[in-house]
Amino acid sequence: DMGLEDASLESLEVEQHGDTAIEMGRYRLVAEGGALADAGKYIVIWKLDDGQWRIHRDIVNSSMAEN
Repeated sequence: DMGLEDASLESLEVEQHGDTAIEMGRYRLVAEGGALADAGKYIVIWKLDDGQWRIHRDIVNSSMAEN
């Protein structure tokens, strides 16, 4: 419904510290027709909860200039 044709995540680095893991990576969002809608960076903090890794916190930052 947002007019996106494709979305991709590329995990660049993951560090585990006990029951916490930190993931850093890049993302790309492609609009219908193949135009780049957005691209940027992300960080996710994961927590191990009852044997399952669950997202605890995340942040996404666009690398594209605002109009």
